[in-house]
Amino acid sequence: MPCELGLAKEFFDKEIDLLSAHYPGLNWHRFQQELKDLFLRTHYRVGSDSESRAALEEFFSQVRMGVPFEYISNRAYFYRSEFYVNEDVLIPRSETESLVEIAASFLKKSIDKNKVLDLGTGSGCIAISIAMEVGRALEVTASDISDKALEVTRINYFRHQFLMPKKTSFKTIKSDRFSNLEEGFDLIATNPPYIKEKADRGLVHDQVDMHEPHLALYLKEAEYDQWFKELFDSSFKALNPDGILLMEGHENHLSNLAPLAEQSGFNHVKILPDLQGSNRFLQGIKLQR
Repeated sequence: MPCELGLAKEFFDKEIDLLSAHYPGLNWHRFQQELKDLFLRTHYRVGSDSESRAALEEFFSQVRMGVPFEYISNRAYFYRSEFYVNEDVLIPRSETESLVEIAASFLKKSIDKNKVLDLGTGSGCIAISIAMEVGRALEVTASDISDKALEVTRINYFRHQFLMPKKTSFKTIKSDRFSNLEEGFDLIATNPPYIKEKADRGLVHDQVDMHEPHLALYLKEAEYDQWFKELFDSSFKALNPDGILLMEGHENHLSNLAPLAEQSGFNHVKILPDLQGSNRFLQGIKLQR
């Protein structure tokens, strides 16, 4: 490993401008840790100097292209846990952790509410984190339009299922929004695509745009409001009385979407901040009539 670290330091110093563009804030310590972790995880198949050099060159090739470290290592940390990720799912972001906290707080206060839907689950990190956090058995459904994303969800459930309370049920369903879902949920959590494909694209870091799945990122401007109106209508219908919708959204657009949620029937519609204070989440309650 000392030899590899020497070559890595030479590479880092030579390519620092490129690396800084791909990985804002990257320093040698972080780069070194990523490399050490890579070799630790692949030691069983790196058995000679030539294989070690090949693994190192493959790592250099990927970072030259700006492949996120999370995709290189197939791991991302989210809300106290490590999750498997690949290019078929978004990389979990720390700001989304507040969605788990809000959902868990609601469920802890409402002990009769147990049916949870994570709509557009991706890696499954939201659904799985909620199931582990609440402290009692839940009936969790994780849905996504992508078969490949659901494969990632199932891997993560397999790895975390023993950390969930006994009798927790967890199922995955392929569904385009609510096309294959039944009604009767107490909580719907969703981190849908919310970036306008043209208007907002310039605000998206090149690394995200190049490597993360566009299906989970972008919506066309012409269908943006209608897409969310349909989401709110379907969510309201799918919720039990006094159920809650928690949705992550774009800080520039949530204030325009809140009235659409109210038109769908939601009460107590609020826009909530993330840990950095940016408008990040929309909450709506389906009140008992």
